[in-house]
Amino acid sequence: MDISVLQNFFILLVFFLSFEARADVKSMPVNRENEIGWVLFNFPPLFKFSEGTSDIEKSVGPMAEIQRELVKALPQYKHSFHLVTFPRAKKLFESGNHYCTILLLKTEEREQYLYFGSTIATTLPPGLVILRKNENLIKPSSTHSTVDLLKLLQTTNFQLGVVSGRSFSSEVDHSLTQAQKSVYKLVVSEAMGSLFKMITAQRIDGALAYYLELAEEQARNPASRELGFYPLKQDQEILSLPVSCEKSEWGKRTLKNIARAVKDQAVREKLAELTRQTLMLEPPKVDVKTEQILR
Repeated sequence: MDISVLQNFFILLVFFLSFEARADVKSMPVNRENEIGWVLFNFPPLFKFSEGTSDIEKSVGPMAEIQRELVKALPQYKHSFHLVTFPRAKKLFESGNHYCTILLLKTEEREQYLYFGSTIATTLPPGLVILRKNENLIKPSSTHSTVDLLKLLQTTNFQLGVVSGRSFSSEVDHSLTQAQKSVYKLVVSEAMGSLFKMITAQRIDGALAYYLELAEEQARNPASRELGFYPLKQDQEILSLPVSCEKSEWGKRTLKNIARAVKDQAVREKLAELTRQTLMLEPPKVDVKTEQILR
């Protein structure tokens, strides 16, 4: 056989084999089993980011501390962080791209696209925030120093503000659903601060908020010190804050690994300490005058 023919044959053979090898590499799936994309919300003062950044190391607040502790407890994973709005989060979880979060309460609606796992913290429930001088607005809907939210929204013209996409508890969420026309929903980065300003300006009558949110607002904004915090009849005594992951087999496996990590005594003690110091901060007791109004 002619040598030039053999040379051409070997050249073609090498080219074919190298092409097949490259094709095999391209067609191999990328192994992302040990990657977690953490979905985060700007949720001051529980979880607060500097403007224009989602750098987890520069974030502040008790839930930011808990997030960092959880990341340290999972060294086998590569972690990324994604700062979004509440409505945007659902799309990420439904994408199947390995997302988890520590910032969503368990609800029936969210169980359609999330698996919920270990409780990593507890907190006191939200309440109704209004101007103290407007306490008479809630008197007809109040008994034993608590406000019946559903009665308030269904029997009066009370205009309530909430952060769009937030959930509070099954009973509170049910009340909001039953009275949608009375609820004003706001989607902005500093949504709760904006709602507090709207109450102060009397553009809305009140809003649902955690006491920590009101306490921070009152510390930095003297005008908001005219606002009061009122417990709801529909509230649970304590809310559990679970970790959750996308509803997939990967999500199930990841939650099992997280459960093992938070059983570690040092991790468990650190999470409990952060909970005691901040998330369980109680609002001041209702004063005598307010208690008489709300009887």
